[in-house]
Amino acid sequence: MKTTFEQFIAANPTCGKFKDNADARRIFNIISWRENILKMMDMSEFGKPALAGCVKEIEEFCDSDNNKSIDLRDDFTRKMIGRMVKSVLEPYGYRVDKQKDIPQKACSKYFSTASCYVATEDSENFRMVINDDIMEVRKGNTLFSNFHLEYVIRFYERDGQTKYVSINGRHYDLHTKYPFKSQGNVHLIFLSEYGIWFGLSFDGQDSEMIVNSNPIIKQLIKKLNVDWEIDENYGFEVDDDTIFRIIKDSQEDMEFKIKIREVYNGGGEFSFCGVSKNEHEIRLHPYVDYAFYIGEDDLECFLYYFLTKYFDAYMPKNYQTAEEQCNKHEFDHWGCNYFTVPQILEMLDEITASAEMLRTDYDKAIQQDFAKNFSIFFMTDDDESQHYMPHDVAIKKHIGNVIDFYHRFVARMKKLIESKPDIEHIIITGP
Repeated sequence: MKTTFEQFIAANPTCGKFKDNADARRIFNIISWRENILKMMDMSEFGKPALAGCVKEIEEFCDSDNNKSIDLRDDFTRKMIGRMVKSVLEPYGYRVDKQKDIPQKACSKYFSTASCYVATEDSENFRMVINDDIMEVRKGNTLFSNFHLEYVIRFYERDGQTKYVSINGRHYDLHTKYPFKSQGNVHLIFLSEYGIWFGLSFDGQDSEMIVNSNPIIKQLIKKLNVDWEIDENYGFEVDDDTIFRIIKDSQEDMEFKIKIREVYNGGGEFSFCGVSKNEHEIRLHPYVDYAFYIGEDDLECFLYYFLTKYFDAYMPKNYQTAEEQCNKHEFDHWGCNYFTVPQILEMLDEITASAEMLRTDYDKAIQQDFAKNFSIFFMTDDDESQHYMPHDVAIKKHIGNVIDFYHRFVARMKKLIESKPDIEHIIITGP
């Protein structure tokens, strides 16, 4: 069952002085919110400290007038909150793995590091567990209650690609990568009496049974549970067609995309952020709210032409920066580059026009200067295209990924510009 505050105190006697502390209980409740548990699970899945999923809510409470007794400047208090995270995640099958820096995008004021978590494994039988309103397969318990089998799903595969999927015996065409063999796969989808979805998944691979490792089913369950409160088609009102639509849409979402990251990964990325008239040293702190990040290889391959074309080397900000760093007056791969908002908007118009040319007149577009650095190795993770196909043929085959990237980049940059009413410059900082 879900860990209570009383159980946390009992399991952590060194935190006993907080037993009757209402503010400590409030922090524990924040960590235990369903949304925050899911965020912490996501952080764990991507190798990030779990606390990053809810540190903002914790710090906002502690800095508010509602908090009377918790001081996050105190080292022991911060450790207590780390122990709370551990107690909350343990019933869901997670254990501490290692310490890592809190992502800078989390903008934590008081925490610099926190624990990363991994899913636990043991040698007992698999089980289904209802912990509050989050359900998952666990081991060592044979109790099955309060949920009902709604769907049986099977995938039919050939040469690593699905041909169709069967949902309660009804076949739907589905063409996507499949990491297992189709023999022996069966996926049982349950619905609890509280409207929470849960899957028990089996696949075959090299004469072995693989349990609960199917990414398609994981995505399906996550989508059902995350959206069920806000989407009229989810919750209790789900039919075969809706299940297939979610699977199909999720697979399209999981297709290769040239990444625009919202969280800084620690190196090898250009940061994009906005600075208002009252901010002078933002270039020293590029990892702020509304910032986004693009890998240096992706930037050089797809954006470098546009950035160098619209970069004004003799704009006072850039000229001063170049003089300080003894660099040439040009777009600086390793330093800070300032653009005015009108310059960026003009650049975005050209990127949009270039994407449209790639879509409607590929042969002409691929001869333009902006396309000269296109590389198949940054356009897709398709091994056949990267290693066994002529480069020009592979580029044309996957040009849709570039078009998609350009549209997402334009939209994300406009969102950045709109994030501050008095924004004066966009700063692009090299890795």
